[in-house]
Amino acid sequence: MQDRESLLFENNERLHPIMILVIEDDNLLAKCIECTLRSRGFETVIAQGSVDGLHKIYQLYPDLVILEDRLSYVGELDICIHIHKSFNMNIILLSDTHDELTSVWGLERGADFCMSKPISSYELVARVIALLRRHQQTLNSAFSSMDKDAIDYQSSAAMPSNNDILSYCALHSDRPVLCHEILLQIWASKKIT
Repeated sequence: MQDRESLLFENNERLHPIMILVIEDDNLLAKCIECTLRSRGFETVIAQGSVDGLHKIYQLYPDLVILEDRLSYVGELDICIHIHKSFNMNIILLSDTHDELTSVWGLERGADFCMSKPISSYELVARVIALLRRHQQTLNSAFSSMDKDAIDYQSSAAMPSNNDILSYCALHSDRPVLCHEILLQIWASKKIT
């Protein structure tokens, strides 16, 4: 049985467990993070380096990424910026340094939160839950605003065609397109005026 944290926060229902990708080169720390998160019901996958991490982001499309700051580059590509601009994922950035400048730099690159090592497992779990809750609240408010905008789901004018959905998916064929994204991007654009 999974803990409540691993489920969506509205009605505690979810079709699959929340997936967290850990991109960390310290194998012992990565295993500790994995064990901590799995004990709370989160599906956790470890990536061995930045290239493997980027590959797993595209392959698995996790709900949250825990990224070691030193591993946030693949060549010239800043993974943190790339995740922030290309995906709707939460990012926790781990750093060896304890200075304010590193945290600010991580937040400016798209991290939702920065943690200095050594990390507290209790704080990590609390941050994960808070980020996922905030993300879910954002989705819920987007869906409720769609309802307030009075989209007539019964009207064929408000219904996207299969062509609309396929076109959107083709435009974003470089990554998985989630159901909530289709609802927000396609259905919301079909408002009846």
